[in-house]
Amino acid sequence: MRILAVFLSGVLVMVQSGCHARSSVPIVNVEDQAIVREDGKALTAEQVKRAIIIAGSAKKLIWDISEEKEGHFVAKLVVRGKHTAVADILYSATRLSIKYRDSTNLNFEKDKEGRGLIHPNYNRWVNDLLRAIMAGIQRVK
Repeated sequence: MRILAVFLSGVLVMVQSGCHARSSVPIVNVEDQAIVREDGKALTAEQVKRAIIIAGSAKKLIWDISEEKEGHFVAKLVVRGKHTAVADILYSATRLSIKYRDSTNLNFEKDKEGRGLIHPNYNRWVNDLLRAIMAGIQRVK
């Protein structure tokens, strides 16, 4: 009986550690990224807005992009019905920021200095969204 209890305790520890197998990393916010077209043409805020909306559905991971107010979108990504990432997208004709807003099941926590930590996939998903937006900006008419 004692051997069974020790065995089950070991299994429980492995299962719990498996749930957090990937360590949390600092959240990487995109702060005031310059928006520049390769051809040097100036953009309007409306063109940037269209590029953001198109980018949200451009990849295999679909972001739900909703306008909170002019110059501010809220982007929500739900992965496998289990993990949710929410970010604020602030934009103008020349600048773009993507900032963490909320998440579910992504191991969000704050470190001793108050910085946000999260599952590394969050940063990858935001980076993919940023790349899609920047690619769309190059194509916008």
